[in-house]
Amino acid sequence: KFFSGIKYLPMINDRLYLISDDKISEIYSFSKNTKTPLINIGRSMLEELPINIPINGVFNSHIGIFGNTGSGKSNTLAKLYQSLINRIDNIELFSSKSKFVLIDFNGEYGTLESSFPELCQSIKLSTKKDGGKIHFGEKEFWDDELLSVLFSATEKTQKPFLTHLIKSKLKYDDDLGEYLKRTIKIMFGTNPHKETVNLLKSLIPYFEEGDQQKIIDELSLFTWHSGQDKYTHPDSWLDNTTEVMQHTQATYNSNFNVTSVFDEIAIRATLQLINSVSRNYVQYDHIY
Repeated sequence: KFFSGIKYLPMINDRLYLISDDKISEIYSFSKNTKTPLINIGRSMLEELPINIPINGVFNSHIGIFGNTGSGKSNTLAKLYQSLINRIDNIELFSSKSKFVLIDFNGEYGTLESSFPELCQSIKLSTKKDGGKIHFGEKEFWDDELLSVLFSATEKTQKPFLTHLIKSKLKYDDDLGEYLKRTIKIMFGTNPHKETVNLLKSLIPYFEEGDQQKIIDELSLFTWHSGQDKYTHPDSWLDNTTEVMQHTQATYNSNFNVTSVFDEIAIRATLQLINSVSRNYVQYDHIY
């Protein structure tokens, strides 16, 4: 096994051993397993020996390529992918198991598409209606890492909130109407918070159009009593669930009109925030 660096400094009159080319090649292979598939990325400057690296040790992990401007970072990355594609024997099998996405800001990797047209597809991304798009399946989209990037979530507070949202979605994936009903009961329960009704009002545009005005009129009657830290209603003190249900019938029995996955994210995130605030799991100011 090869260890880089110097463990013992040589002494005067010590013997000097020249390592064979085969041993140097083993060092440059970066793999102890002789059955591991390797790709060639070039030759060593001094010995002119091929440098091979294991596919599984590079393409299934995080790597970084560092260097000054013009030192060849982009060329190195292009070489990695060219070497990998050159190793492919069964194109159909490879395409069914692996996909790579290169985000090319400066147009440096166009040669990959021209060199391997049967494997590579170039998409010119654009926000225009007829512009190029990257399409995500539902499984790929409901991912906390992806959503954290899309919404620029803060690491300590908003990202854990999104992680919880994804886990809840994947675990229950329940009807949004049922989620709303449970949320209304919780927000007017034993631990009300003054932010929750305004949060619920923010969902009004997502309800069926015919129900929106009824919900506006209904929720506008709720006021926050700062002395008692609870919501009140002109016709009730809202002391129990039955009274709450009597004055939230329009909202409680309404349905959401979900036209896109972003609508569902907004609805689920708001309902989760109401639930989490009502249970003291999160602080409203840290999330919203």
